[in-house]
Amino acid sequence: RLARPKKRNCPGSQSSFDPDVAEFICEELQDGASLEEICRRRGLPSVGTVYNWLQAFPAFAVRYAYARGVQAELMAARALDMALAAGPEDAGLTDMMDGVKALMIRASHLRPRAWGDEDDWGEVVVVGGPAD
Repeated sequence: RLARPKKRNCPGSQSSFDPDVAEFICEELQDGASLEEICRRRGLPSVGTVYNWLQAFPAFAVRYAYARGVQAELMAARALDMALAAGPEDAGLTDMMDGVKALMIRASHLRPRAWGDEDDWGEVVVVGGPAD
C-alpha cells in the first residue's frame, strides 16, 4: 500500500520536493539500485517521502514509472547474460539458475505486462547439463 500524503496544519507550508533529488532517485533506480538502498543514503528523503511525492507530483510519478521499467529491463538482461554465460561444466549451475529466476521474478514484479507472472514461465531446463 502506498503511503498517504501528510495533511499539513499550515496551508502555506513548503514541500520538501526537489526536482534534482527526484531525478537522482530515478537515475539510481535505472542503474539497478533499490529504492530502500537509495533512500538510506545521507541527504536523501525516506521511502515514505518518495511515495508521497509520487502522489503529489504527477510528472515525478511518470518519470519514476519509466525508471522502474528500465530497471526491470536491466534485471531481465542480467538474468539472460547469466544464463548464457553458464555452461554445463559450471559447478554452481543450480545456484546460478536460482539467481536467474530471482532476477526474472523481480523483473515481473516491476514490469508485469512485459515479463508476466513467474507461474507462466515453465521449468528452467539447462541443455547439455549433467543428468539428474
